[in-house]
Amino acid sequence: MGELRTVPSFDWVRGESWNVTFTRGITPDDVLSRYGAVPRDARVMPLREALRLGHDSYGAGTPKSVLRVGMVGDWSFCYEEWGVLGCAPRVLSALSRDGETFAVHTDANALDAFAHWRDGRCAESVELDAARAIRRVGDRTGAVPDDAMVGGPLPTVLLAEPRTERKP
Repeated sequence: MGELRTVPSFDWVRGESWNVTFTRGITPDDVLSRYGAVPRDARVMPLREALRLGHDSYGAGTPKSVLRVGMVGDWSFCYEEWGVLGCAPRVLSALSRDGETFAVHTDANALDAFAHWRDGRCAESVELDAARAIRRVGDRTGAVPDDAMVGGPLPTVLLAEPRTERKP
C-alpha cells in the first residue's frame, strides 16, 4: 500500500486584506529592522493571538501593523495584517538593498498588486490577482509559506506607520 501524503494548504491567500514580502539573503531579524521595527521586541505567537493584538491596537486608537516573520529556504518573509507597510516604496527599497524582494498586496477593495524590487529599485509592479501573484512568487522563489506556517507560532511585532513631520 502506498504512503499517504498530505498536500500543503495555502488558504491564507484568500484572506481579505494582507501584505507579504519575500527577501532573499537576509534573516527575519534583518527584515524587521528594514521595516523599522526592533527585532528584540518580537514575541513568538500564533496568528490568532497576533491578529487580536492588531485589533486591540485599532480599538485603542493606536493602529499598528502586525508583522510576522519567518523563512522558507533562502527567503525570509514578512506576513502583514492591519497595515500596508509591506507595499511602501521606502520599505521595499530597504528590503531589496543589495538583493531582491517580491511583494504581494491584497485588500478588501479588491486591489491586488505584485512587485519585484532589486537593489533598492522597483523592477516590476503590476496589478495582479493575489492568488496568481503568490503563484508567480512561488514559481520564481520556491518559497511560499503554507497555512501551517502562516498560522503557527512566528516572531511577531506591532509597528505603527511612520509619522510624517509637518513643516511650519
